[in-house]
Amino acid sequence: MTSAEKLFEAGKNKALRLLLFRPRSTAELREKLREKEVSPETIDRVVHWLKERKYLDDRAYAENVARTLAVNRLWGNFRIRLHLREKGISPGLVEEALQAVRLELGEEEAIAKYLEKKYGKTGESRINLKEFTLGERRRLFQSLSRRGFPRELIMQTIRMPKEEKIHDGQ
Repeated sequence: MTSAEKLFEAGKNKALRLLLFRPRSTAELREKLREKEVSPETIDRVVHWLKERKYLDDRAYAENVARTLAVNRLWGNFRIRLHLREKGISPGLVEEALQAVRLELGEEEAIAKYLEKKYGKTGESRINLKEFTLGERRRLFQSLSRRGFPRELIMQTIRMPKEEKIHDGQ
């Protein structure tokens, strides 16, 4: 076995161990291999080998992560988009993943599920947001905003009059 083949095998084994721990994007895997001092040429060969065998697929990774964040964590599109971009997913794949997941659970539905989860009310005993004080609605607005939901959708959902301005820190 040549030196290049040994380096490839070592790089491949490191990559497979990393992927066994959890799925990763191509960019994440490249960065981890660089941290482990694998040469750029070897990284390219390993990534190519993994993609050929479907062990590394950014499209599938983006869809799975987006689904988990949207359905399980009830995040909005903005925060999901930011998370996937931090993982090195291209903007096109991010948008495809968001479109696919929003067919399953729209942002409006996600907000409703979040409210039911947070306030523990379902079915006929719906949450009456009109009973919330201005301070409670502001905190709810901020909570939904941190989850990445658009401002207008939040305002519409919690039915805050337009003249009630929400400012961070109030």
